Amino acid sequence: MSSSPVKAESAWRGVTPPVAVCLGLLYFIWGSTYLAIRYVVEVLPAMLASGVRFVIAGCILFVFLLSRKAPLPTRREWLASAPVGVLMFMVGNGFVALSEKHVSSSAVAVLIGTMPLFSALIASQMGERTSRRQWVGLGFGFLGILVMGGGDLRGTPGSLALVLLAAAGWALGTNLTRKLPLPKGMMASATQMITGGFSLLIAGSVLGERLPEQSLSEIPGKAFFALAYLIVAGSLIAFSAYMYLLRHAPASVATSYAYVNPMVAVAFGIVIGNERVGVSTPIAALLVVVGVAFIMTGKSGKAPAKASS
Repeated sequence: MSSSPVKAESAWRGVTPPVAVCLGLLYFIWGSTYLAIRYVVEVLPAMLASGVRFVIAGCILFVFLLSRKAPLPTRREWLASAPVGVLMFMVGNGFVALSEKHVSSSAVAVLIGTMPLFSALIASQMGERTSRRQWVGLGFGFLGILVMGGGDLRGTPGSLALVLLAAAGWALGTNLTRKLPLPKGMMASATQMITGGFSLLIAGSVLGERLPEQSLSEIPGKAFFALAYLIVAGSLIAFSAYMYLLRHAPASVATSYAYVNPMVAVAFGIVIGNERVGVSTPIAALLVVVGVAFIMTGKSGKAPAKASS
């Protein structure tokens, strides 16, 4: 006797008011972190600075949750948090920070735009079905990123590969959060940032990075403010919102920020960084909006079960 397929549900129905708020936070905050990371890596070692960022953010959240009587994570939950923390923070964020010393911002935006494609591909191997409509949306979104990049892929081959690995690592970590026995609620964010942050510190030390011997007062104000912004907004607020989305929205919806963030990054570059954009930007914006619309209105669900006797 064959088992009936699991009924797929519309991704749009998963966009409750809390989900919409979390999406808005990710679209704005993580779009602004491109410029903030650039300011930080201009004066601080990329991996060590990223490690400091996530260890501080994770410890703040951890202590806050304990003060609210949240249960301590078990040994099993810490072990489950480690691979996700390494993939999302050491690989995902650390490789981006490392590559931004050598890769143009448009190239980073183009290559990070592949993350939802990696995520959908990995999810399909884990039993989550991606509909044809959502694949079309993913294609439109990535095409928008390519148009916005304008073909500007300047950078060393190794640095470009790092950004692509960052996208793949973040996508794999995103999908693993749905499978591993992580702590409940926001405690999962804390344990992942702590484990990922320490892995960044270890990786930075292995690579020979050293923190500058100057005092905090000697660090340029722009870089100091950017690091503080990355800790509070980019880590504590945005990543907690992302973890909420992973538990309450389809993966295609949760990762749709990857197509909107580069547009936000361009806006910050114009307003704050005094950057100039080409005529391709409005075309890219239209493609991104169309792509996100297809993703949000598509259907997703578990793959049909195999026939059994």
